[in-house]
Amino acid sequence: MMLAWNAYILILSAVLGVTALALEQLSRRCGLATRWVWASAMVASLLIPAVLLFAPGPAAPHYAAETALVVPGILNDVSFEVQGSDAAVSTARSSVALNAALLAAWALLSVLVIVWFAISGLRLRRASSSWTVQRVAGTDVSISADLGPAVVGFFPAKIVLPRWMLQTEASVQRMAVLHESQHLSARDPQLILAALVCLALMPWNLPLWWMLQRLRTAVEVDCDARVLRSGEDVVTYGGALLAVAATKARTPMLAPALIEPTTQLEKRITLLGASASALSKPLAVTASVALLGIAGGVMAQVEAPQPVRLAAIATWDLTGREGARLLDAVLDGSSRRALELIEAGANVNYRRGGDGTPLIVAAYHGDLPLVELLLAKGADVNLESLGDGNPLIAAAAQGHGSIATKLVDAGANVNALVEDDETPLINAARGGHLELVKYLVSKGADVNFSTIANKNSAPERRSALSEAEKYVHHDIVEYLRANGATPWIK
Repeated sequence: MMLAWNAYILILSAVLGVTALALEQLSRRCGLATRWVWASAMVASLLIPAVLLFAPGPAAPHYAAETALVVPGILNDVSFEVQGSDAAVSTARSSVALNAALLAAWALLSVLVIVWFAISGLRLRRASSSWTVQRVAGTDVSISADLGPAVVGFFPAKIVLPRWMLQTEASVQRMAVLHESQHLSARDPQLILAALVCLALMPWNLPLWWMLQRLRTAVEVDCDARVLRSGEDVVTYGGALLAVAATKARTPMLAPALIEPTTQLEKRITLLGASASALSKPLAVTASVALLGIAGGVMAQVEAPQPVRLAAIATWDLTGREGARLLDAVLDGSSRRALELIEAGANVNYRRGGDGTPLIVAAYHGDLPLVELLLAKGADVNLESLGDGNPLIAAAAQGHGSIATKLVDAGANVNALVEDDETPLINAARGGHLELVKYLVSKGADVNFSTIANKNSAPERRSALSEAEKYVHHDIVEYLRANGATPWIK
């Protein structure tokens, strides 16, 4: 399950990344900031899986089996029954071990990334103890030996310049300080921090690392645009970028800086003179909505796997054998043994084809105390088993009125249909249990409901009236007719 879930997240992140790449181009041609496109894509890569993770899952299916495997669901515990016996349990245990290992690896990677970030932060903090404060271009900045120009720290963040920059031209110093001041006013350090948190939470997500690099570039490009919009000359500013790049300035890993890797410098220089009027904003908005719709359509074609609650992956309940022992004890009429197994936590909803469930068997045998105990321990009052009916059908067939009453009070459906086992009323009428027929009708049982039985051998339509007539229960026939039952038209 974890492998399928991780694969889904990778696909989702890749689709979000491609969409963000297209939206970045649209935003740039309209003169809009692009860093928010990448920040949104990173957050969505975590937020969408988180929403799916905590969304209520579909009801779990049940299958007849020799051994049951109870798997905790996301918000509610549900039981999956696995076909097979020892082999099924062995396979299930292997799956549990794999999921637990993947979860442990995920946690370890997150810890390692957090430690890496923490060490980088501590080194920077230690280095800052030797920095001096000096006023450059009208702004108080920290002066380091060779680090910067950059903005370091998060709360608060501050500008740091390398000592060699004090020997450069005044225009270069002013541009460097102006650039870093724009980072501060736009809260870019805090945006980078949020991106690093996303990465630490999902460090195995390779598209997320790529998005972080795109975000860092977008942060610098947006900052360049803000500097130029403040009225600075593009030639002077571009010259300052080249002058700083020529010195091979050293920048902190976790901070926005005037000069990012040189591979991005050519792109930034090219964008300095780019026109932002090539695309109208209404057209860009329309195109953006279309892109998001396409991305949503693509992801709609990829079925999201239903993940197991992460906290429970390593502790799946493999108590199917205890459920089988409970069913065997009820079948053998060993109430004491059944009681011990129930109190020990055996699966009270274990189901086996040909035998049914503990509650079906207890209702069939008329064991009222055991029925009450199973219900109190969470037995599903409407859980059916092909060939075995359901608890109310079993009680009705044997005429156990007190048990039928208990089951109905617990929420049993008086009109529940199980193929080839019909309904509780049809079974009660067939067995000649007049008082039980009256009780079921009083609780809303449909006196005219009919169904086809023996579809694969000798098909026949059955109803409560037809079964009472077939087995010559005249009192039930009269009661049903008096309460509106009519024979169907052949």
